[in-house]
Amino acid sequence: DREWFTLFVTEASTNEDCPLPTTRDTIENYLCLGDIEAETLTADESFDLDINYYTNVDEAEGYNIKTISFAITYDTDYFVLDEDELTSQILREAATRSEATISFDNSVAGTLIITLLGTSKSFHKPGRLIDLPFYAIQDVPAGEYAFGLTITALISDNDDQDLPDSFEVDGSITVESDVEEE
Repeated sequence: DREWFTLFVTEASTNEDCPLPTTRDTIENYLCLGDIEAETLTADESFDLDINYYTNVDEAEGYNIKTISFAITYDTDYFVLDEDELTSQILREAATRSEATISFDNSVAGTLIITLLGTSKSFHKPGRLIDLPFYAIQDVPAGEYAFGLTITALISDNDDQDLPDSFEVDGSITVESDVEEE
C-alpha cells in the first residue's frame, strides 16, 4: 500500500567550463570531465575523475538518447586506470536513472573508450555518469595534466529525430608544489 521512490543526488561538476545541471539556457548536449586540484600526488595515490552529462533541461526527455560513447585520453607516464574497479559499480546517477549498461575498451595504452547503453530508459537527465578510478604510477611533479574527452557516438533510438549539438569538455588534474611549513 506504499509508494516507493528513489532519490538521486547529483554533484555539480568541478570543471568550471561545464554548464550547471539546472541551467534553463543549456540547449546542447555536453559531456564534461571534472578538474581536480591536489597539493601533491605520490606514487600509488588514487583519485577519481568524474564524467558529467548535461542536456537541455526543458526538452531533454524528447531527445531519447540511447547510446553515449566517448574516449578518454591520459598520460601513461604518470597515470594508470585501476582495471579491477572498471565495473558497473562506478556508474553514477545519470547512468543509473537510464538503467545503463557499460562497456570499456582499454586495449590502446593511454586511451579508454567507454560505451553507455540505456536499456528501457534514455539519457535525458543531467548528472554524473561515471567516476574513473585512476592511480599515480610515480610521484607526479607540480604542473597541470590534461585528460582528453572525445565523443565517439551519441545515438537516438528514433531515426528521424534531430539531436541537439553536442560538445565535449576536457578535464585536468593540477598538482601544486609542496607548501613548506614556516
